[in-house]
Amino acid sequence: MSTWIWVQPNWPRLVYDAALAAPELAEAYTMHGLVSGKASAIGLGSTSQIALDVLTAEVLSTAAIEGERLNADSVRSSVLRRLGLANTGSSDRHVDGLVDVISDAMMVHDQALTEERLCRWLRIPLIADTDSTLIADSVPRDGGHPGLGS
Repeated sequence: MSTWIWVQPNWPRLVYDAALAAPELAEAYTMHGLVSGKASAIGLGSTSQIALDVLTAEVLSTAAIEGERLNADSVRSSVLRRLGLANTGSSDRHVDGLVDVISDAMMVHDQALTEERLCRWLRIPLIADTDSTLIADSVPRDGGHPGLGS
């Protein structure tokens, strides 16, 4: 069985069992509360450093899954800008795009994953360089994945 979600036979109409996922989600929410409480207890009233570290690690890990090695300093600069903690530093449009996608997925997790939102995510990293315009425009409207057939 492939680990890539878009290769699954029922993509993009995935089905999940909410009752089966509920205990894991409850545990995640509990752990989040514990971490937030402990951060406050040791004087980290603002969890911006934690958010910076988590988002930076998530972007680097996501890129690594795709076989891409990003410059950690460039990712950190992009995350700082995205979190509103800085407005300077090196800028890489591809990194900024990936940070936008990961940030949107993590920080706006309570919004529905609409077709428009998913297509926007698929386009953002693809428009990083001028040669990828055709790839970005080829994202199928039917929910398929470019280059994999429908």
